[in-house]
Amino acid sequence: MGQLPLAEQKRQVREFESGLHPSSPPNAPELLVLELDGGRFQGKEKDPQTGGRWREDKVCTVIKYAPGDGLEKEPEPLVSSVVATTGDVWEFGPLAAWRRRSEGYGRRRRCW
Repeated sequence: MGQLPLAEQKRQVREFESGLHPSSPPNAPELLVLELDGGRFQGKEKDPQTGGRWREDKVCTVIKYAPGDGLEKEPEPLVSSVVATTGDVWEFGPLAAWRRRSEGYGRRRRCW
């Protein structure tokens, strides 16, 4: 299903942080859309630092589009990929940066 095992994903993110960037796919899209979002949920276990049960999820969705013509033809979504974590922002930032780069960010013409 295209899911990267978590240990392998973490290894690749560490390599990305150390300067080894993933190669962009040969068919990098002309239009790449990034959506970042988050939410809160209440867990069972108390956070040892805060004593609270509230947690925050952070989600990065990368969508590849075939561009429209600016007149009648709308951009067409081709494929999307998602990474998410309940880790802190220091974990999420590199994870999102790695995902966008591996989906063609370095070779795209436009990115929103």
